[in-house]
Amino acid sequence: MPMVSQLPVLTPNGLASNQEPVPGTPTLCPATLLSPPSVPKAKATPAHMRPNRHATSPVVLSFEKRKEVAFFTNGRYIGGLRVEEFLSTFLPYHHPNARHLKPRKERLDLMRSVASQQSEAGMYEPFVQALENWPPRDLDRKIKLVYKDCHLAGDPNCGGLSVDIPVGTYSTRRLWEDKCYIPFSEQESHVKIKFCDSSDPFCDRQMRQRNVQLQGEDEQEYEAGMDDDQCVGGDLGNVDNPSPLPDCGPMPTEDEPEDGTEAGQKGSVQSRHHLFENMTSKGISCRGQIAYYAAALLTVQYRVFFFQLVIFGRYARFVRWDRSCAIVSERFSYTEEPEHIFDFYHRLAQLDATNRGYDPSIAMVSKEEAGLARAEFKKFSPNAWHGRSQLPHKLRRTIQQQPFRSVEMLDRSRYIICVPVFHPDTYTPFGRCTRRSLAFNPDTGSVHFYKDYQSQNYAATLKEAEVYERINDKRRIGEVPRGLCTMISGGDVPNTKTIGHEYWKEEWVYGTVIEPIQLITHRIVLKEVGASIKAFTNIKTLLTCAADAMEAHTWLVHELRLLHRDISPGNILMEREADEYHVRRGFLIDFDHALDLTRVDPLHPPGRSGTFLFFAAALFSDSQVVQSEKDDRESLFHSIVYLGLLHAQHSLSNDPVTLEQTLQCMFETAGFYAKAGAFVMRAYSNIRWANPGLQKFVEELELVFASRYYHRWPADQANLIHLDTRSWMDKKIRDILQTMPPPPEREFINNDHYPPATTPAMKRALYTYENQDTENRLGFDGRLDKLAEER
Repeated sequence: MPMVSQLPVLTPNGLASNQEPVPGTPTLCPATLLSPPSVPKAKATPAHMRPNRHATSPVVLSFEKRKEVAFFTNGRYIGGLRVEEFLSTFLPYHHPNARHLKPRKERLDLMRSVASQQSEAGMYEPFVQALENWPPRDLDRKIKLVYKDCHLAGDPNCGGLSVDIPVGTYSTRRLWEDKCYIPFSEQESHVKIKFCDSSDPFCDRQMRQRNVQLQGEDEQEYEAGMDDDQCVGGDLGNVDNPSPLPDCGPMPTEDEPEDGTEAGQKGSVQSRHHLFENMTSKGISCRGQIAYYAAALLTVQYRVFFFQLVIFGRYARFVRWDRSCAIVSERFSYTEEPEHIFDFYHRLAQLDATNRGYDPSIAMVSKEEAGLARAEFKKFSPNAWHGRSQLPHKLRRTIQQQPFRSVEMLDRSRYIICVPVFHPDTYTPFGRCTRRSLAFNPDTGSVHFYKDYQSQNYAATLKEAEVYERINDKRRIGEVPRGLCTMISGGDVPNTKTIGHEYWKEEWVYGTVIEPIQLITHRIVLKEVGASIKAFTNIKTLLTCAADAMEAHTWLVHELRLLHRDISPGNILMEREADEYHVRRGFLIDFDHALDLTRVDPLHPPGRSGTFLFFAAALFSDSQVVQSEKDDRESLFHSIVYLGLLHAQHSLSNDPVTLEQTLQCMFETAGFYAKAGAFVMRAYSNIRWANPGLQKFVEELELVFASRYYHRWPADQANLIHLDTRSWMDKKIRDILQTMPPPPEREFINNDHYPPATTPAMKRALYTYENQDTENRLGFDGRLDKLAEER
């Protein structure tokens, strides 16, 4: 009998591989035939002194991290636009006939002197001095800018990340004036300074020199009495100012190559496709840094866009960042034309908040409202404040250290939400950039779940708010599965669209770029607040949540003709409270990839969607395949197996090296042959699971999914029928649950997994691990319980 969907035929002889698998390549690697992954080199971390109690030592991004960020953002830079055109297009004067100020000679000389300093650290002081109290007060100025040298102080809310010269506003000084840094959450803009001309992150088609005639600056910048920005600052007297965050830990070493060659190669090699991007090691390093800083600022401020100044040696560029791309000016010499920098900040100061990239629906929070929110959020773990299963250690904070903002939804309701943390694993400022938080309603005192992300319009997919509106419509006239949440409010946010798609084909664009997709901020508030299934307390809870999620998924497919397309552990929640038998129920969330099956055009398939680790094997066989209900069901199977390998007792629990290899081959680097072959060779059930219910789940469902890829017996044909039966999977899981006794309150463990020990340091670590008690159990909130802490 031919294979289903004419997928490649598998044979037992094709399962072994002696090479490390590569993502997306056809490899097959069951648990018994695994190749060791590469071992990362160990790096020493020097000790450091904390600058003061309000800041953390700055994190110096390694060259490897900068290079990864630079390559993740390849093709997203549109440049180089003439400096005058950049300023007039994105920072226009409020009045066409506005007075263009020319700085005094002393300012211009100070700015020119920046390039003549003997080190990068020496460039900061004259830059700040040149811009002090600039621009002067006039009728059009909306904000007073403050420039601060903060290169020695990191922002704890961003894991210790620091930027050379953050630019704040005088009106928000109360939030940072007692610190030695301006946090990313309060920066109006910032400046990155590099010492060498060769650190230019971009390459222009040619250089142009211009002379700009500007009017003179007023000699008397300020009048006696109260400054206009002091009056504005008075309105923030009742704004909440959270406690300072503690030190984030040691500073990593810097390992940027000092030569001007391309990373990993000899000589200077231009990118074949993206000619505008400087591919020398210094160019890559600088581009990775400025993109990383942009990601931090856009994330923690709920910002739509912002402007950045990059200085390298004698030259500079302006950059406008949003979630679709970065628009970059041409390079100019600020030693010859320093007026451009002063004009840039003069224009920035006279723009209103919307034209400076702020979302008008996001606002500061009063002390009273922040206090009410803290009292409610304190009932949840710090991980839950940001809708995560676990925060990195260096981003942990107390409730008094957590800052807040208010958000006004389309229906005029207001919620208090957390200022996001910037996760150190971030690689790009572009794309969806999902943020989650608890949401406190100050009018009702209730706590809900908030989420926003950058959405785009597709012909066959729905916005998440549209999905919940359809669910709510059904809920008004009948019952819906308990595994579906209730949306309180949601929709697209006005005035948050990206603009890169309007410029990428302009004549001044140098080289090729990836077509920017127009994005708009989309946000929702859900009534229910759950906990991540990644912190399941026992196996019966894990399988119960899986059954509830699959029941909800089946109902959506057959009642609303909607396919989720991203079944993964991150998109399944469990209730925060357990029943008398220590079991929690589950919810299926995150419908931002949902496909409207009634809109699908077979001639123009929408493509694949989801989380790579949990893709069905069939999705690797053809990039243009239309996902089906069977694929989502298989993704749920992979999700439960993955969580079981990490946090359930099984035959690999005491073998961290083999467990790491299994995770790599079955999930991290798996392609069609690896996943399909694992089904055929019964690799999932060959792992012996300590919990009989989980063992039965794996054995029975593995047989059914194996029939998709290799079937010769009548039983395989019956299994194919199961895959097309409406409620087969959730009923099968519930049948298994019926055979399971009441569970213990906690079965969750943390199975260690790491590569084989090859260096002396790693061998010592492995020896230590093998000679200690490894019953390392984690509590529901992700923290070690008392027994583990005593060790």
